[in-house]
Amino acid sequence: MKKTYSNYTPSKNWFYFLLLLTLMTLGFHSYLSSQHYNLKLGASTGPSICNVSASFNCDAVAASTYSAIFNIPIALLGFIAQAVLLILAIASHYSLSENSNLIRRVTFWLALLIALVSVVMGFISTFKMGTYCLFCIATYALSFLSLWAIWKLQTENPMSTLGNDIGNLFSQARWVLILLIAIPAVGWLSNSIIMDNYGLSRLNAMVDEEMVLWDSSPVYNFTEQGLVKNPSNSSAPLAMTIVEFADFLCPHCKTASPTLDAFIQSHPDVKLIFKAFPLDGKCNKAITHVGDGFRCQLAAAPLCAESMKQQGWKANHWIFENQEKFLSGYDAEKSMQDLAQHLEIPPDEFKKCLQDDKTFEAVAAAAKEGEMAKIEGTPSIFVNGKKLQRGQFLPVLQRLHQKITGI
Repeated sequence: MKKTYSNYTPSKNWFYFLLLLTLMTLGFHSYLSSQHYNLKLGASTGPSICNVSASFNCDAVAASTYSAIFNIPIALLGFIAQAVLLILAIASHYSLSENSNLIRRVTFWLALLIALVSVVMGFISTFKMGTYCLFCIATYALSFLSLWAIWKLQTENPMSTLGNDIGNLFSQARWVLILLIAIPAVGWLSNSIIMDNYGLSRLNAMVDEEMVLWDSSPVYNFTEQGLVKNPSNSSAPLAMTIVEFADFLCPHCKTASPTLDAFIQSHPDVKLIFKAFPLDGKCNKAITHVGDGFRCQLAAAPLCAESMKQQGWKANHWIFENQEKFLSGYDAEKSMQDLAQHLEIPPDEFKKCLQDDKTFEAVAAAAKEGEMAKIEGTPSIFVNGKKLQRGQFLPVLQRLHQKITGI
């Protein structure tokens, strides 16, 4: 039914509905912005709560080149735009300005712009990436619901007064114009402050330095032994093969894990090979200190999970997620039983695999490769056989990918 404006008085329920939608959208954008910076700065403590599968993976979307514009996260700009939308909606509803009708119409146009951006981002996810972010999809849906609610709040047709409204912004409601201009301005300023607080104001210079070091690094030939992740599952040429040496009780390795996973999921032409490098001389001759063997057990667990049930990566993620528990003195045997239960593998069979000489030899062989590559700590990351310093940082990986592919 066509809406008529003669003597039309919108229901207050539409305004309350709009408030609810906007607050929900602000919450989603806040989380997505936080996760974006955690991945970018290598500060993530685990995968996003909206990572469901390889196709529905919020971290993969956040790690893509489409997640920011002029290095400002789209999620951050979305948060600021929603905050401005909320201010305008409140100002028009409670007549905080003598130009309430003008503000109400401007609110509609801002909501329409946000909805159009949602369409563009949805198109990119579908046709450019093939990967989706559930929280992003939620913001897209909420943007259209907000547009609908704002449309129901209009007392005049915003389509018929657009030309005059633009002029009136410069003469009658300059504070509204300032708010609209503030969306990109505040986005740029906020991003700069966040980067400065983390000491990454010279990020580009640091990344350039790592590219020079990578170029001059010697090339090592690594085997395919270890956990392999190649999202494309195709025979297409790979731009990058990443080899990571890590210890499961190394805190820096834990923070590197979600960043590498997200980068791999968002770049089908990249393959990751994970090789355990336990910091225990019991299974790693490069380490002089001989420990209790627990690090060696943890290194063996994903190999057993992969050989028994093709769930090596599931074991890998579970171990990192429970790292703090292990560091606090959690019983080694009980932890392996818990992992077997998590993987739905009979504990006795899993234990037998962990104690098998072949499994020990596989762990020692991976560690030997790390020793041959002269690694000095974990995580150590190599790309196409060359050592990549700070390879656990997303900007470094993204720049190297651009350097190699020319895209």
